[in-house]
Amino acid sequence: MTVVQTILTDTKHDTQTSDDKFFESIISINPFSRNRITDTSPLDSDVTSINYAACERLKSLAQKALQEKRSYGALLFAGAGLGKSHLLARIANSVAGEHIKEKGCFLFIHNLQVSPNDLPRYLLKTCVSKLADDRSENFDTTPLFDICNRAILEAARQEGISSISSANYQDVKKLLMHRLDSDKDVFEIIFQFYFSVRKLEKKRDLEESKRYASLAALAARWLKGENLDYSEARKLNLRVEKKSEEDYFKMSDDQINAAFLTLARLAAVANRQFILCFDQVENMSPESVTALSRFVHSIIDAGEQNSNILIILSGVKDTIVEWLKDGTISEAAADRISCKSPIELARLRRDDAEKILESRLTSFFSSNEHLTERSNPFFTNDTVFPLGRDWLDKAFANVNEFRPRDVLTMASERWESIQREIHTSGGENWLSNWQKPSKMSSKLQEEVPGSSTNSLHSVIDQQIKDRFNEKINERKLNPGELPADAGNLLGLCTQLLRMCEQHPEYTLVRVEHPSNDRHGTKKLKTEEKNLANELRAIEKVDSREIRNRAKFVLTESKTSAAASLRQLLEQPECEHRILVTEDRLPLSVAVAGKKHFESLQSLGEDRFKTIQLSFDDYAKLDSLMAVYGDSKSGDLEVIKSNEGPRSIKPEEVIESFHRQKLFTNNALLQEFLNEPSNINIQVIKPSEQEFRKFVIDRLSWCSGEDLSALVRSFLGKSFDDLEELKTYLPWACDIATQMHHEGVLNAKPWNDDMFVTMLGKK
Repeated sequence: MTVVQTILTDTKHDTQTSDDKFFESIISINPFSRNRITDTSPLDSDVTSINYAACERLKSLAQKALQEKRSYGALLFAGAGLGKSHLLARIANSVAGEHIKEKGCFLFIHNLQVSPNDLPRYLLKTCVSKLADDRSENFDTTPLFDICNRAILEAARQEGISSISSANYQDVKKLLMHRLDSDKDVFEIIFQFYFSVRKLEKKRDLEESKRYASLAALAARWLKGENLDYSEARKLNLRVEKKSEEDYFKMSDDQINAAFLTLARLAAVANRQFILCFDQVENMSPESVTALSRFVHSIIDAGEQNSNILIILSGVKDTIVEWLKDGTISEAAADRISCKSPIELARLRRDDAEKILESRLTSFFSSNEHLTERSNPFFTNDTVFPLGRDWLDKAFANVNEFRPRDVLTMASERWESIQREIHTSGGENWLSNWQKPSKMSSKLQEEVPGSSTNSLHSVIDQQIKDRFNEKINERKLNPGELPADAGNLLGLCTQLLRMCEQHPEYTLVRVEHPSNDRHGTKKLKTEEKNLANELRAIEKVDSREIRNRAKFVLTESKTSAAASLRQLLEQPECEHRILVTEDRLPLSVAVAGKKHFESLQSLGEDRFKTIQLSFDDYAKLDSLMAVYGDSKSGDLEVIKSNEGPRSIKPEEVIESFHRQKLFTNNALLQEFLNEPSNINIQVIKPSEQEFRKFVIDRLSWCSGEDLSALVRSFLGKSFDDLEELKTYLPWACDIATQMHHEGVLNAKPWNDDMFVTMLGKK
């Protein structure tokens, strides 16, 4: 009998009693396993009294920015595990409406890898991409359109206009433009976007619909700071002059700040808060931090009047203090982000630590009727049932201050011991004995099995692999926060390859960034723009140095693509040329570009190669750097003997990347390192339709569950088969991600797993 046949004939879930579901919920779900916040989605539980003052201060600043039409800055200090991400998620949820399109803008940015000069443009691209849901069509349900729509409706209302028609639309638009005091081009493009989307809502003939859809997509591209061809710029009525066949056009540097301010002002008219949050800034290079501080300085200065922006910088105290001392962050910029009165999070006292446990347990037991009914008699007498008051007193004995993460780690270990006991002796036996004193199980006191270097390496490798998979799933669930961008992709590859220079396992000798090219200053400005999106590397093969050159071409502009291809072609000293594109922005060329591409192909496969990355490929590159960044922030930990948790050092992360072949398993990086491994593990996949049905049925009575537990139940596997289950997790994660985007589930990444809850049936 096949797996699917077994599932189809297994009706045990239809006949389960309330007690069965109660014990299965406890054995399937660990409410303490997620001891970190990985995104800014709604919180499972929240003790608002913890970090209350810090939260209120940030919320107050955001509200002041909205009410006073000004810009403010704030600096947040917090060590790893102290609840900084939880606090930021709380702030993000405070600006959210009941529906996605009613949300204000909370832009959460970290892991910035673009060059300092490109940083403001990339920030704008990320902001617009998030507001436009990373779309190139169907913008009518996006926050970007909603903000514009609400702003113009509110402007009309304030002028006593009850409804907007073709007759008064232009008048309302002019009134709003005057009120916003915006750059003319920026304002006009935003409202070309708005007007085109509005026209698409009307029933019109196919050709007219295509024209408005094209205009909306062009306007969104320009607002992201992307390149436009001359003909595209003219369609948007931009005032541009074509001087050569290779001219392409995009927003000027001055207009980038104007675009931020205009979006924020529109949000203000629409009564929406506008928050930019830069997290883990200690992972940025000093040059990028200086560029970021200049950007923050300029935005806040320009927003002294008629604005609506709160900018939060968040990171590790010691690093930021050092930057303030050595001038990496200028005194003027430091003043704008309130560095003299930073917000700093402290460790918890016992009362607050206990509240965290009680909050998680209350949320767990109140989520479903069968859990509430069965647990009430116990939970009423012991607010930390089933952890137990005896366990709590032992766990907190002789400890005065706690990190929230450590509290949850201890509780998670205790819960796992309860799960093992239920699995071994049965639910009723466990429940009848649960109040008996039991041996405290805590990761803080538990010794890592074995003490050899190899054993420690395996523990570190697993931790890093789990975090890596978590980061990938997080990006797949929120693709708009990682827009297709040549500069960011170049920065990621450059930083990752520099971790591999001179390594004995690879052929890579060194990476050369264009900014260090001694010929760079001799190039024309148009040439420099193209050089900025390339990477040069030298390999050593059979004692001979080989030059490689990669060009990152992520643009819909045919003119820009043609110029990049010509640049790649005109390099006779390079043995290998690589053209890198991405699925969301595949190569788009006209006559000139096609000619250059054919000339490159004529060099032969051994001298020219095209790599079109999938979004997954891009997400993996970004996730590698994000894991490395976590280690630099002290946010990646391992348990070592009886010493408690210790941070995994950045050099240990790189060593683990090497051991796990995470560099060479990447389609792009391996081109500069050695030949691909060509390892392809085939997994026999069960029915997606049956798995979807099983998940929906299960979550109809279960408040939420780890995806691995759902897969285990679906396949009929026991606890002993967990290693085998890992081969099915990527398949299940892809399905859960699709259901998340469809609005059926809410998924939250956790290590190589996900926690899924039901939103509604479709």
